[in-house]
Amino acid sequence: MWCCAGLQAVAQSYCAVIYSFVSDGQLDLAMRVFASMRASGISAYPGWLTITNQLYNAGQQDLADQIFLNRQPDWQPDADLYVYIIKSACSASADKPAIYIATSADPAPSTESSETAVDQLDDALNVLEEMKVIGSGNSQHIHAIS
Repeated sequence: MWCCAGLQAVAQSYCAVIYSFVSDGQLDLAMRVFASMRASGISAYPGWLTITNQLYNAGQQDLADQIFLNRQPDWQPDADLYVYIIKSACSASADKPAIYIATSADPAPSTESSETAVDQLDDALNVLEEMKVIGSGNSQHIHAIS
């Protein structure tokens, strides 16, 4: 179309579409939009945060773990992603690497005020502190402490 010639989507546009597709259960389309964002030349870090946050939130832990572990080296989780990782690990019925990821990743500088990010990270760590790991044989299951 002539009205759109030369226009390029911004990160927020990609993130909104990714969010919408994951929320609607259209994971393949969300992955295609994320791949398109990475190929577009703009920073795909906001898209990575969006897709991993939403996949963990939607209960798609395996796919979220895969995207999380195959990230670019300079992409680090923010406080919100820590919360989703911990919540996902706490609700998982089988062994998952998420709890290890949540405790071993380096936090990225926040794009919001650092005070807010510190509060969110403290909330995530409080959730982690309220968890206990019960081992049975070679597997460990995570249960919330009542």
